[in-house]
Amino acid sequence: MKLLKYKISILFILGCSPIPLLAQDFVWDTTYMVSGNRLEFNEEHYSPTHSFLKFSKNGNVIFLDSMDYTGPSGGREFVDFNQDGYIDLKITWISQVAYSRLYLYDPESHNFRFVDDLKPYLLSSIFESDKSYYYSYSRAGCADNYWISHLFRIDNFKTVRVATIYGEGCSENDKDWQIRIVKYLPDNSSTEIDTLPYSIIDTYKDNKWGFIEDYWNRNVNKFKN
Repeated sequence: MKLLKYKISILFILGCSPIPLLAQDFVWDTTYMVSGNRLEFNEEHYSPTHSFLKFSKNGNVIFLDSMDYTGPSGGREFVDFNQDGYIDLKITWISQVAYSRLYLYDPESHNFRFVDDLKPYLLSSIFESDKSYYYSYSRAGCADNYWISHLFRIDNFKTVRVATIYGEGCSENDKDWQIRIVKYLPDNSSTEIDTLPYSIIDTYKDNKWGFIEDYWNRNVNKFKN
């Protein structure tokens, strides 16, 4: 499998006034107005595998990022990822597996900050009951009969994996199909805490996605360290 690869160098241009990127004021476009300020986002491709990003406020450059990657661009999205009231930036590339780069807006430094290690957590949902935790979904092979869902949080702009659901529904003997739940401990070791029959996903209207949502929402508290 040819995985998307990239390297990054980030330069923050200092000396600019704060940008209050309030989610309720956001209007999608490459140029838009937020709280009376003209904000522009541009992406330029210097080669098939190199992209340059520039973000400006009222004509002043405040954010630069360059990256090398393999795989076509899947697009960019401005979204309040962590639901803190500020717009964040997510850029996605599509290969055999899609990957994203996430930049959270930091109201303390008035800049976007790159979140490390988002790749395993591309398709993520936030818990309404506890917005410091998220759960993800990703394919793991065999026509999506192998799949993975991570429970994670973001601490100081780094992802911390808390637990994982492994869906294993592709062995020749369907009696071996199962769902395993693994918890990660503070010392980075892991322990398997539960095994469920794979057929449990058939009891949900949305199949495995319904199971994943229900399981994490019912059990998130037991995984908090």
